Parts: sequence; structure tokens; C-alpha cells
Amino acid sequence: MPGFPNRERIRALVGARAAVSAWGDYFWPGTTVLANKLGITDPDTLKVKEAARTTRREQELRAGTVDLPRTFDADHLKALHQHLFQDVYEWAGQYREVNMSKDGVAFAARVDIDTYLSHVATIAAEVPWNDLDASDLAEQAARVYSTLNHAHPFREGNGRAAKLFVSQLVEPAGYDFDYNAIDPLVWNQRSALSAPDLGDHIPHHELLTPVFAHILIERPTPPAPAVDPDIELARKAARFARRDHPTNARSATTRPTAGQGPQSTSCRPSAHYRRDPGRDNPSRDTGRE
Repeated sequence: MPGFPNRERIRALVGARAAVSAWGDYFWPGTTVLANKLGITDPDTLKVKEAARTTRREQELRAGTVDLPRTFDADHLKALHQHLFQDVYEWAGQYREVNMSKDGVAFAARVDIDTYLSHVATIAAEVPWNDLDASDLAEQAARVYSTLNHAHPFREGNGRAAKLFVSQLVEPAGYDFDYNAIDPLVWNQRSALSAPDLGDHIPHHELLTPVFAHILIERPTPPAPAVDPDIELARKAARFARRDHPTNARSATTRPTAGQGPQSTSCRPSAHYRRDPGRDNPSRDTGRE
């Protein structure tokens, strides 16, 4: 993957960053709870409240009530993260200021985030997403996700933003991913194992490909929009008005006019009150006495 600084420069940059660490600035003083707009200092409560608010924001994006430009680059990912976490963190949509690792696996150095996201933009632009079969679609989605996951651009919420990013990539092809269809333990293990080897920059997306193949689904047809009851009432009134006030000669001869009852001849079809032909022509033998 082109564009990375050499290993010596990386070590110097990481060392300088470690000497001026901003890690503690993300927490409430004296705690390990991320400072948040909600003023919550209990980690379990924050987890619940954060999930509720980000879920609602994700529903807005999936329903199309909020329109963010789908450029599938760094700006797109930052816009998704900002929308998802805008109710919880001041730094929503902003790159992390620290280097991070999880369970002994280091994510990309902070100085390399943009390089990884540029690689994601290249994949998104060059892959013919609408022409891929399910197998190839899963593989390319795994390439994108593994790169996003290793870049880990934000202090928190990387997985949720990356999952939505990948879902939007395959949406025009008529597909989506059911992330609830995979055991979270398997997801986390495969995501961790997909990290590049030490000294390398290319994630092992092949370890995530079977996962994406397993959770790939055809995109559900969106439900028909609900009918506004006021609009429906107006439609019914219009139909009623047309029935009482015919618009053509044929209906005018077969429908009652205002104020006439059911016994009126005007409410009966003309054939019902036509005079008997025999009575009009007494000379004709009708067989009647």
C-alpha cells in the first residue's frame, strides 16, 4: 500500500506522540469513562444511552430522512460518525488524537489514518459493485471493512460507522449485511486477526470474507409509505362528490340528484321504468288481457 512513511519515521512520530499523550483528556477526570454530552459518569449507563441514541441516528440514515453525500472516502466516513454520535460526544466525526490498540493488537498509527482511508476510497471507486455476484461482493466488502477497522480513525464508535459505510456501498446492488447474524465473539476475533502483519500495511481481509458471505442478505423492499389520514379523507370526499354530481351524460341518467329519494324514477336506470311496448301500441297482440 503506497503512501506510508518509513519505519524509522513512524517510530519517531509514535515516540513523540507518546511523550505528549492526550489519552487522559478523553475521560472524566479521575475516571475511565469517556467524557460525554449527557453528563453520564457511570460506564454501564453510558453504554445503554449511547446505544439508544446512535441506533436512532442510524435509523434516520437508513430511512433516508437524513441525506449525507455518499462519496465513500474519509469525508463520508467522518460525516457518518458525526451523525451517529452527535448526541453523545463533542469529538464526533473527528479523528482520534492518540494511538490505540486492543487486546495487544495495535491499530494504525494516528499519522497513517488518512493513508488507509485513501486506500478505502480507491477500492470503493474502482470496484464495479453493481456487477458483482454475492461471493465477490462479500470479498470486496471484507477488503473495505478490514481496512477501515485497522485505520480505526475515531476514539470510539469505529465499528458502527464502518458497518454503515459498508452497507451503503452494497445498497445500490440490492444487498445489505445482517450484522446480528454473526456471533459477536466471532466478529471480534476475525476483525482482530485481519490486522496487517507486523511491518506490513495490508490487512488480511480473507479472514473476514467468510463472515461477510454469511451475513450478506438481499436488501428488504422498503414498506409502502403510510397514507396521511387527512389526505385519505380528502380522497374519499372527492369520490363521494363525484358520485353525487355526475360528470357525464350516462351517469346523469342513472344516478339520483340531490334531494331525491329511492322511490324517484331518476334514481333507477332507464330500463327499469321504460313503458311497456304493448301499452304504447294497442294494436300489437302482446298476449295480455
